[in-house]
Amino acid sequence: MNSDDTVLRFAAFADAHFSVANKDTVPARFEGAMKAFYAMADDDKTHPFIDAVAFVGDFVDTGYSDNYELFTDCLNKTLRDDTKVLACLGNHEYYLNKDMTDLINNGIKILDSHDAADIMTKYLGAELDTSVSINGFRFILSSLRYDIRNGKYWNDVENLDWLASELEKAAKEDTKRPIFTFAHVTFDKTIAKAVHNQYFFDHGFGAVYDIYKKYPQIINLTGHDHYPLNLENAIHQRDFTVLTAGHLQKGSVGVLDGTCGTESSQCVLVEVKKDYSVTVRPYDALNHCFMDKTWEIAEPSNKDSFIYTDERNIYKDFLLNDADVSVLNVDTGVEVSVKQITQDPNVIYYKVSAVLGDEEVKKVLIPSKVWLKEVPDSVKTRLELEAGVEYTLNITAVDSFDNRSNTVNRKILVKK
Repeated sequence: MNSDDTVLRFAAFADAHFSVANKDTVPARFEGAMKAFYAMADDDKTHPFIDAVAFVGDFVDTGYSDNYELFTDCLNKTLRDDTKVLACLGNHEYYLNKDMTDLINNGIKILDSHDAADIMTKYLGAELDTSVSINGFRFILSSLRYDIRNGKYWNDVENLDWLASELEKAAKEDTKRPIFTFAHVTFDKTIAKAVHNQYFFDHGFGAVYDIYKKYPQIINLTGHDHYPLNLENAIHQRDFTVLTAGHLQKGSVGVLDGTCGTESSQCVLVEVKKDYSVTVRPYDALNHCFMDKTWEIAEPSNKDSFIYTDERNIYKDFLLNDADVSVLNVDTGVEVSVKQITQDPNVIYYKVSAVLGDEEVKKVLIPSKVWLKEVPDSVKTRLELEAGVEYTLNITAVDSFDNRSNTVNRKILVKK
């Protein structure tokens, strides 16, 4: 198969976070990615199209009108007329505040599901839930709900019934053809090991998984965690395929120990061939280039062909050498430096805990920066600690599968 066999090509963006506050960064990253995607399509003489662009929630930083207008202006300037725009709500579209600073300072002004969907419809023409066929392939986008009474995001019974019905109809059309589904949060125990994924899973999203698992041909694109595409488990296959569609605004990824800062901006281009095989091409929007890997899904409907499974987790015994950790007194407390572990390419952070007696008094996560084009040999952080006190520092490496290395201990008296 070559590019001449492509019958569908679409871009997917999660967590774009268009806003007036990000007007000097996010639009340029989106425009650069689409320019590269269109250039690739132009080289395909039989299918020179980007058929769709799908936004998997949090496409605006808040649902304030100025942010939507900035977003739609960028779409109008960047996209060609034959590229269809698809979108579903994440959590940020529910925030009515002008910007995130206003939200933090003055409290969340929040919309209910239908009001948030009405704003999205006004600007994008997208509905709360969408099921559409593009070139014969089914796209199903399901928005998060918000229950004002209980303060929870959830998938209500109406939405679950709709999902079940749409998937049944799509599967009856062709049992082998991939079905593309989109929802802002990911499924627990698939991609990211993050606390808030468990929260969503417990409040309705687990029922979505029970519906999806009947259809191995589903390729589900997700977001929310700003999860780096560099990591092996940014794609996962068990009952069907789940993958993260990246993020445009650099920020932090949710992990079990809290949050870990990332300096990355990424998205994906998806291509489908005549034989229904799928190629996913991760794109680095900071360095303006495709990443040096693709994800190949040869037979989306055949679970026996899945290769991005839990069995890839072979890094359970990686070591953090004592000699690779240094701790020094500095003016603001202590500085911890760690030489990077190389035997596990998925190390995402180094957890540093400052302990007094049996109590953890401070915790810092040092990002591994594996999402950078040039990964540094070592990383470091500073901890502000009380002068004249002796602390025990515990340093542990953690990978994206939540495997943990041995813990290196250091005792240090913080100088006055």
